[in-house]
Amino acid sequence: GLFGLGDVEDGKPIYRHFKVECTPELTEGEILIRADLCKPPEKEDYEPEEDMLTDKGESREKVKTEEYGKKYHTIRLKLDVPTGKLSDIVRVIPYIKSKFNKVDVKVEISAVNGEMSVSDYEDKIREAIKQAEVKIEDEGLDE
Repeated sequence: GLFGLGDVEDGKPIYRHFKVECTPELTEGEILIRADLCKPPEKEDYEPEEDMLTDKGESREKVKTEEYGKKYHTIRLKLDVPTGKLSDIVRVIPYIKSKFNKVDVKVEISAVNGEMSVSDYEDKIREAIKQAEVKIEDEGLDE
């Protein structure tokens, strides 16, 4: 490929994917990188990111044991995400995609105790979903 896909760390571009098929997630900090800047990193020991892989109470030693010992071959998560925190969850999806060949993401939205006009729903909600090329698998609307 002509470009790599990566992130900015400490003000420097770090490539994550180069000359492999991948899908940009368009998350904050994700960048396209010129091919000449996509050099293999110096060989270094793998240190998992604590905040992404562990609860704060787990020790780094336990993480290393789990990383190189037991492995999950399937992950299925159903999350109750507070409004405003979805972007935090979206940031772990590229990491999961780097470890698994097939990753499906489903989103369920439930809104109660309020109201929205039919035209607002059609013009704003349905149109945004359509423009994002997202398939609505199930839809429940009560008047």
